[in-house]
Amino acid sequence: MNIMKMNKTITRVKRTIAENELIPSGSSVLIALSGGADSVFLTHVLKEMSAELDLAIYACHVEHGIRGADSVRDMEFSRELCRSLGIEFFGKSFDVPGEAARLKISEEAAGRKIRYEYFSEIMAEHGIDLLATAHHRDDRVETIVMNMLRGSGLRGFVGIEYKNGSVIRPLLDITKDEILEFCRSEKIDYCTDDTNFNTEYTRNKIRHELIPVLRKYNPSFDECIIRESCIMSEEDKFIECAAASEYELLKSDRGLNLEKLAGLDTAIRRRVIYMYIADAKGTRRDISFEDVNAVLKLCISGESGKCADIGGGLRAQISYGRLYIGQEAGCGDFEYRLLPGTPCDVKELGIRFTLAQCRAPDDNAIKINPFDTVILRNRRPGDVFYPTGMEGRKKIKDYFIDKKIGRAQRTRIPILVVNGEIAAVVGMRADRRFADKNGGFKLLTEN
Repeated sequence: MNIMKMNKTITRVKRTIAENELIPSGSSVLIALSGGADSVFLTHVLKEMSAELDLAIYACHVEHGIRGADSVRDMEFSRELCRSLGIEFFGKSFDVPGEAARLKISEEAAGRKIRYEYFSEIMAEHGIDLLATAHHRDDRVETIVMNMLRGSGLRGFVGIEYKNGSVIRPLLDITKDEILEFCRSEKIDYCTDDTNFNTEYTRNKIRHELIPVLRKYNPSFDECIIRESCIMSEEDKFIECAAASEYELLKSDRGLNLEKLAGLDTAIRRRVIYMYIADAKGTRRDISFEDVNAVLKLCISGESGKCADIGGGLRAQISYGRLYIGQEAGCGDFEYRLLPGTPCDVKELGIRFTLAQCRAPDDNAIKINPFDTVILRNRRPGDVFYPTGMEGRKKIKDYFIDKKIGRAQRTRIPILVVNGEIAAVVGMRADRRFADKNGGFKLLTEN
């Protein structure tokens, strides 16, 4: 009888796969094969299960261009392993340091980006269903601790999941020591990457320096933190489901309705903002607490024209009761004649404006006479006005600069003009020559 079938470690991996429904019978699976003990072990396990589950097994190796001859050796080892097991192999060399410099990110982040892009390319080209990575229980613990140190919130405690889309992790219930012991007992060769011991990398520092100390305080540290992770994972799913429902109701091409967003519980509101940022970025990776908090503060201010840069070329903007996140984009010149009580659709902004008579005192009211010519337009070179609460006059351009409003966003802020004179920067500041808080007219908006 095959020893692998009798081994307790193998049995636990099979149980993980079955309990979490990771690999349906008849699937095709691409193994992320580095040549190290973890991925070599995973390759042997899935090869062993391939006949039982009617699996088509493939393996893929990325050579990062970092460790010279050792790195090339790992790729050739992986290729030979697959040849001996009858597994189709894909391998390619990349310049990870060059990509890291180009994108101004760490080599670790650049390597991950390149690997997963290559895996996706191979899967799409060959119609492969699943990507299997060799993350094990120690990786799971390290990730949770690393997330805690980063202050990543509830989602950080979830750590590495058994399945995320088409990516599966069949080894999450076994330890690194169990993998090494299995390879030793079965006389399975693998490669050793010396950079795994370099504590200049954050994960290695956590693995080799911090976690051993935590285990001294509590020998059951790993079990405790995984138990906490399981509890928080269920709570996270509950909040995620509630937030996703609200997000679906709120989102539109013109952004999120601020009034409805403000009516949500803070925990749900944060998660909705997180989802909106993720949609705009196209990924949930690298969205920080600071990003979400910056957008949340923007929403609380509610001030039209206010914006915040949140990285990746994205900008969050407030515009007439809505939050918009996207690449900074302006609009062309526009100019519309306004008549009291008659709605005016400004197609460049996707907003309907109505000049309405005030029924009560209003700080934003403008004095307009029946025969005045009222124009709504965006800024023009040389525009000046006399802002309320300030002395003298001010260029509109300088006012926008003082308010830290981006160049593109400035073109999206309407200017109200009465008889050729600027009466207000809409939603921001009235001209003191036209301000009449005890009566007059104000602009109402409708998205």
